[in-house]
Amino acid sequence: FRFFCDMYRTPKRDIRDASRRTLTWALSSGRNIAMTLGGFEEASLCLRGKDRVIVKSRKGIIKYCLKYGYRIHPIYTFGEDYTYYYVDGALDL
Repeated sequence: FRFFCDMYRTPKRDIRDASRRTLTWALSSGRNIAMTLGGFEEASLCLRGKDRVIVKSRKGIIKYCLKYGYRIHPIYTFGEDYTYYYVDGALDL
């Protein structure tokens, strides 16, 4: 995965982890950011024909956006469960 992240990197775009340190660095330097929430948990709960979302009390990104004056644009993609093929049984792990 790190190899692909390094290949994607240019002076105008980058892929980084979503840690507090990285987030405060990006927001305080005025960079535009996009984050994909849910991660491995949400990816492993996918089933064809069913939209499942992991909602936790992770409000840190909202707090930092408000602190640094960023606007938040939440986006949900319908039908993403038909985009990829999944291994059945990951829900039981």
